[in-house]
Amino acid sequence: MLPYYQGGLQCVKFREQIEEGVIQIRQERLLKMMQLGGVQRASDDLNRTMIRTVNEYRKHHEWRIQNRTEQLPDGDANQLTAD
Repeated sequence: MLPYYQGGLQCVKFREQIEEGVIQIRQERLLKMMQLGGVQRASDDLNRTMIRTVNEYRKHHEWRIQNRTEQLPDGDANQLTAD
C-alpha cells in the first residue's frame, strides 16, 4: 500500500512538470494533425482532377456518338450501341 501512496505523492510533487508534458504532447498531436491535413488536401485535389478528367472523357464520348450517328444512313442509326 505504501508504494501506491508514494506514487500519489510523486504526482503532487511533480504536478507542474506533468501538466507541461501533457500540454507538449497535445501540441505535438495538433501539429501532426495539421501536417496530415496537407495529405488530405492533396487527396481532395486529386479527386477533383479525376472528376474533371472523367467529365471531359464523358463529353468526348458523347460527341463521338453524336458525330457517328450523324454520319450513318437513316436506317442504321437504330442499330448503333454505345462503346
